[in-house]
Amino acid sequence: MVTRTSFGPDVVIAGAARSGTSALAAQLSAHPGIDAGKVKEPNYFSRYLDRGDHWYESNFRSRSDGVLRLDASTSYTSPLYPHALERLATVSSEAYVIYSVRRPSERALSHYLLRRHYFHIDDEPTFGGALRATSLYVDQGDYSHWLPRLSDWFGPERLLVVPFELITARPRHVTEEVCLRLGIDPPRGRERGGTAPQRRRGVPQRAHPSDRREVPPQPRLPRGSIAGGR
Repeated sequence: MVTRTSFGPDVVIAGAARSGTSALAAQLSAHPGIDAGKVKEPNYFSRYLDRGDHWYESNFRSRSDGVLRLDASTSYTSPLYPHALERLATVSSEAYVIYSVRRPSERALSHYLLRRHYFHIDDEPTFGGALRATSLYVDQGDYSHWLPRLSDWFGPERLLVVPFELITARPRHVTEEVCLRLGIDPPRGRERGGTAPQRRRGVPQRAHPSDRREVPPQPRLPRGSIAGGR
């Protein structure tokens, strides 16, 4: 059961980036008891704290009984914003946190491809070169670092770890489990096995290039892009 806060989110999908968080947020956003906001990732407690409480509140509908606010900003578990979780916990210490995990090498590669070929913000032409140039791709998927921090700030009883493979193969099963943990009725209908949800109601895009709501098409990896991987 989730205790609603007067300000801040009630439910947080804190990461990890490129681990099915957009698919999970889209699935949850279809629930009438969840307000997923105007954008999937407002990034308030990481990047936009200076915009103030009113700006953050404007991303959501007015508070109403029985409706939980969802913030799915994966930047809250990014090494680029080391104080984000502390800021979030200070405001929403009773929030329920969901953290999705993916095989670290696959997650890191997907993260690199996104930044390199979609956002064009990584100049390294190869994945191996990117790994040598920055620790971002490894550090953002360092579960031995992020899971203890999430547990410390929010408590192990308020943390649900979900495998990427389960989100993509059995999205409805994951949604039902999340609803059970949140104390709300699960959605009706049958599992559409084997695929992530295609309909993403209320999941618009964002202006900032690193804040896209939708999962972009996975770019093909050019031949020879994985250098130094052996």
